Order: sequence, then C-alpha cells, then structure tokens
Amino acid sequence: MRKTQERKARIVQLARELFTKYGYQKTTMRQISKTAHMAEGLIYYYFPHGKQEILNNVIVTGMNNRIQLVNTNKSAPLNLKETYRDIEKMFTTLWNAFQDRDNYQSFLITVHERVLLTDAQSKWLEQMTGSIERQITMILKSSTDFLESNTDIYLLADVIVSIFQKSIFNNILLRGQREVPSQEKRKALIELHVVLNSFRKMKSSYNLNGETINEKI
Repeated sequence: MRKTQERKARIVQLARELFTKYGYQKTTMRQISKTAHMAEGLIYYYFPHGKQEILNNVIVTGMNNRIQLVNTNKSAPLNLKETYRDIEKMFTTLWNAFQDRDNYQSFLITVHERVLLTDAQSKWLEQMTGSIERQITMILKSSTDFLESNTDIYLLADVIVSIFQKSIFNNILLRGQREVPSQEKRKALIELHVVLNSFRKMKSSYNLNGETINEKI
C-alpha cells in the first residue's frame, strides 16, 4: 500500500511539472510514463481514467494544501488589533505558500485548466476556495465587540478576500512572479487596515504595528 501511494504521488508530481511546462492538452500519457520511467500501462493501473484523473489529483492536492494552511478555530471575541493580526497572518501564510514550487504549480494549473473540470468538480473547487472567506467570516463574527452593529459581516469578508486576491492575481498570474513583492504586501495590508477601521465602533485607530494612535471616539 505504501509503495502504491508513493508511486501515485510521484506520478502526480511529475505530471504537475509537465502540465506547468507544456499545458494539459499538449502533455501526453506517453510523456508522463517516460518521465516517470514506468510503462504506460502501469500509469493507467494507478490512474484508470488517465490524464484527466491525474489532473484532478494535482488540483485537489494543491487546494487541500493551501486550505489546511489557513484553517483556524478562533472563537473568542477579538478587538481591532487582534482581528487585524489574525487576518494578516492568513494573508502572510498564503503568500508564503506560493513560494513552494508544488503549491505554485498546482495553482497555475488550476487557473489555466479550469475549463476542463466537470460541473461537480468546479462546484467542489468553489467550495474549497470559499473556505478562505469562511475563515475570515469566522474571525469577523468573533470581532463584533468593535464592529458597528449594522455591519454586513459577509460583505466585509468578501471585500477583504478581494484585497488578497488582487495581490495574488496581479503578481502571480499577470506578472508571472512566484512571490508577491514586499511593497505589494504592504499595500494590501494598508488596504486591510483602512477597511477594518471604516467598520469599527470606536474611532481609535492602530498603525500597522498595532500601536494605538488615537483613543478618542
């Protein structure tokens, strides 16, 4: 069983490299078997549905890895400073995740080959992606002591996710950079700071180091 899992993992890893370099359509099962130094029939033994099944594994593995990084069980009420730090930690964790070659490649493949997924797979992918927004929503729900009573938590979470997504898509997809530059990270964190401050009850504010600037209401 262990040997089987190791071989399957190796096939997925090598296929991920080929999909990233040549694209899914131009990568053949023969290429995968040659790169893995395995007979093509053996590749089909591990993945009966062939290349599509391997692609599914690449995407699922990558999504699971990224989602596990941001899971949180935070439930205690938070003040503005703690909320900012919790969300900043999520941003930083995900930014750092793309420096890992496997995560970076699986993300690019997921975006480029999205059209090849079935409706069920696309729905699952959306649910997994929505996990990040749910985590932020959980943090905000435990932060109601400082938020205005009429704050739409879900809308606020959506705005925060958009700030993060912009930094990822602009740099990783459009500019082809594996790492988000420090100035772009700081810009995103300043935007996060501004958004959170705009929804708070108290008019005291904090700088990016969490230090109180003004305690007046």
